[in-house]
Amino acid sequence: MDAWLVSIERQSKIFINNPLFLRVMKVKVLEQKKNKLHVEIEAEPTLCNLLKKELWNDKDTHVSGFYTEHIQVGTPRFIIETSEKDPMAVLRDAIKRIKKTNANFLDAFNDAK
Repeated sequence: MDAWLVSIERQSKIFINNPLFLRVMKVKVLEQKKNKLHVEIEAEPTLCNLLKKELWNDKDTHVSGFYTEHIQVGTPRFIIETSEKDPMAVLRDAIKRIKKTNANFLDAFNDAK
């Protein structure tokens, strides 16, 4: 299955003119079943930990974890298992919640100036 792209956009004026903060994350689906999703994500371990934690906030998530063949050269691979929901929908919902949390944080940060 082809890789699909997820845009991570920054909403703060601080980052608008800095191309380093605008990223496109490549996600390659390795295995997809009714209640199981195995994907490879080109992302930093920090983002993977955040995503793993956010996936656990969904009540339908039974398994949420990632591994890397080698910490310095490997690409993180996620395994997501759900009870009823489509795991791809659970992944998309988690990404939306992270984006919303980041936007709220940036708004609070900008208001504190």
